Amino acid sequence: MLYAITPASVLILNLILNWELFTNYGFNVKQQDKQKIVHVRYNWFLLAANCYLIVDMTWGLLYEHKEVQAFFPYIYYLTVFYFMFMLLTMLTWTRYMVAYLDNSGRRSDMLIHVVWTLFIIGVVCLILNRFYHFMFSYNDANEYIGEVGRNISFLLQIVFYTLITIYMLYVTYNSTGVEKVRYKAVALTSMVLGLFLTFQIINAFFPFYAVGLIIGICLIHSFVQSSEKKEKKIHDNIASAMAKDYEAIFYIDIETGEYLNFSKSPKYMSLNVVPLGKDFFKEALDGVEVCTYPDDLEYARQFYNKETMLKSLEGKRSFHSNTEFW
Repeated sequence: MLYAITPASVLILNLILNWELFTNYGFNVKQQDKQKIVHVRYNWFLLAANCYLIVDMTWGLLYEHKEVQAFFPYIYYLTVFYFMFMLLTMLTWTRYMVAYLDNSGRRSDMLIHVVWTLFIIGVVCLILNRFYHFMFSYNDANEYIGEVGRNISFLLQIVFYTLITIYMLYVTYNSTGVEKVRYKAVALTSMVLGLFLTFQIINAFFPFYAVGLIIGICLIHSFVQSSEKKEKKIHDNIASAMAKDYEAIFYIDIETGEYLNFSKSPKYMSLNVVPLGKDFFKEALDGVEVCTYPDDLEYARQFYNKETMLKSLEGKRSFHSNTEFW
């Protein structure tokens, strides 16, 4: 009973903290919606964590009565799912981290390939454990015994968490402002998961990994989710006030081209323009080809590029064009 209290408490706290994410974003998303992909990937991590916590809690309750022979098959298969969902939290966390960085480069691809490899090897070992007790076993008194494969599996996961922590710290070092704080929280969460897996090796009969999960989830909730929610609310309030006098307002990062788009105009919103994007200048030129009157097309092509727009802003706070759109 005492063992089960910890994962049960963590499960309840997790649901309280993140119920809004589950209801707002769910578990499905179109590939084009990059911002929602991040939230959906995080929801999958939370779901994997919840499944792990339910299994951990149920195992703890049944293991207290391991002398009841009828409970043993359930205890055994709960142990299998315990390891499986632990691996799944690692897999879903890595996929969330890569989506959050919005990085499709070689390093991210390598991380995804490695974590999938570890997950598949772990699942295969759990299946084979039924015939050869490599991961765990139970003695005649139905007492749990961790075998060498358990420690190897945990050590591989710890090494992987260490690698992604180092990677995130590298990304953090090259970031600034609020983004730096958020990346640091993601790095710290990876470190916490690896650290509490280490504690789990030392003492198999205390739910250390469940504690590590809730610490990591709280870090993301406090320094990533809450920060993004607050920032969005501020932007929405400003944009709502200003958009009454304009067709649309864009917040553009001049260096990267990333932008947020706000509009209260039904006519403009009917164009189905995305609310955020990664390259304003490229997407503006793409839109010009579709939405500009033929007579203004050449002028618009010359006007809506980064160099021309930045030059038009030199020494000014704003500028305008006479381009007409459909």
